[in-house]
Amino acid sequence: MASPISTAASGSGPESKVLDRLCVLYQNELRIYEHVLELTRRQAAAVRRGEGMEVLQGLLMEKKHQLELISALEEENAGVKIVWERRRHTVGSEQASLQRLLRQAGNRIEEILGIEAEIDRMLIDGAAV
Repeated sequence: MASPISTAASGSGPESKVLDRLCVLYQNELRIYEHVLELTRRQAAAVRRGEGMEVLQGLLMEKKHQLELISALEEENAGVKIVWERRRHTVGSEQASLQRLLRQAGNRIEEILGIEAEIDRMLIDGAAV
């Protein structure tokens, strides 16, 4: 995985350390979602060009691998997320960086889902021909 990006939440208390770990987690996940988005765009372009199943399967396998990385990150950090849920109301303004990352990840997921819906429509329309 890529090296962590420094976060705006760099206080010295235990809440800041938990927040820092969550920010690093979501920065890493955001990078992966951006890669999945690029793969999804390539998949849509391949469907538009009428590429063969081998190309599409390769892209799908890479997307699956990337999503498995996210699952592994989530699993590895489950304890930190539990601690955050218990303490998040005591941190204050440092939450802004975490909220920004969560919004960005959510936006990427929405983009991915939108393109995948388009791919589904293209495949269904192509199958009907």
